[in-house]
Amino acid sequence: MVRWLAVAILLAGLVGFPGVPARAEAPTAPAPRRPAPEEAPPEGPTPLPGIPIPPTGGAASLVGASPGWYLIPSFFLTEEFDDNIFASSDQKQWDFISRFSPGLAGGYRSEPFTLLLSGGFDAEVFARHPELNDAVSGWHVGLDSLYLPIRPLAFGLTFAYIETKTTTTLPLPVGIAPTVIAPATVLEFGRRKATFLTAAPSAAYQFTPLTFATAAYTYTHDTIEDGESTTVHSPVLRLSHQFTSLDTGTLGYRVAVYDIEGSPTRTSHAPTVGWTRALTPQTKLFLEGGPRFSDGDVGPEVSARLEQDFRLAKLALGYARSQGFILGQPGLVTTETYLGSIIMEPVKSLLVSVGPTITKLSGNQTLDTNFYELVASASYPILRWLTARATYRFGYEEQLGAGDILRNVFSVSLEATYPYRVGQ
Repeated sequence: MVRWLAVAILLAGLVGFPGVPARAEAPTAPAPRRPAPEEAPPEGPTPLPGIPIPPTGGAASLVGASPGWYLIPSFFLTEEFDDNIFASSDQKQWDFISRFSPGLAGGYRSEPFTLLLSGGFDAEVFARHPELNDAVSGWHVGLDSLYLPIRPLAFGLTFAYIETKTTTTLPLPVGIAPTVIAPATVLEFGRRKATFLTAAPSAAYQFTPLTFATAAYTYTHDTIEDGESTTVHSPVLRLSHQFTSLDTGTLGYRVAVYDIEGSPTRTSHAPTVGWTRALTPQTKLFLEGGPRFSDGDVGPEVSARLEQDFRLAKLALGYARSQGFILGQPGLVTTETYLGSIIMEPVKSLLVSVGPTITKLSGNQTLDTNFYELVASASYPILRWLTARATYRFGYEEQLGAGDILRNVFSVSLEATYPYRVGQ
């Protein structure tokens, strides 16, 4: 039922509204970087004058573009070597995989309203295991919108549905704090069908030039083959005030209701206090934390991040402790994340990034697990519409009472994205 509903949404956008389109959180296709050949959008969701932009996913890619309709077809070709395609602790099997990822995105941009709709799929061909060949190994559909009825008020809506057999190709969440939208998919699940459904309305209001508030609700429903399904409801409220040119304080409150198949419903409440400080023009510190109350238990909810800008690179270090769930497993887990990243541009247009991560998971109904990951990538724009990318991912899963899993994945890809303004 979900599959046909998602397809109907995609067809309604692409057929019923010619030239209107979209962005989906594609498992292998990041959001396009340019809405039109002659206009490059900002790198992130830049606030419009006097209004903070709420988290609206891909709709932010059209912010700053001139009004009009946009169409963004894309095609990604990836060649991948995976030394453990089934994520096994013994008798590992390797293969070369060719992945083809066509997609179509597009939308409408005006001063008060922005809409982005998208869809696409992945096809895979295996060199050594032809029985795994699949014309549709994964597919996705999504909708993002942003509405500014008056200058200090903004509304956002994000919908995304992803179906995949390779969870390691899923997009990573922005930032380091674990969220209920992104469960512990960092673990090695092998080739198992998984689905991810997310719907997230949000709103932001700016009371004064220095004070604004955001409210968001996230509905998440995740499933994986031979595992329990999980549904999460999570409203979040935040109030921020800039006290000085260097200091900003934040009050937050998050509620999370977890409904995991085969387990009793669990609810957690987490009031938090945050502080952002510009230590120097090149150094920023982010701190946020508070108690988390979960069915009589009390634990810490903490996130911290330090960013340092250098002439040719940007360095970030972070730590987070929160509560979440492991995809397909019963019960809740405590998640600790240690993260580092460095992004540099050694030569013009060549972007190189390296990011080590350590994730520790512990819970009453799951095995204690440590996961060590290193992701390194390099990208270079060959043409304005064509980008070459190389990525290496190392993963080591250490699970108490079970076999350890070691995996290396190396891929090279050509990513063709040709956005243009309709009717121009």
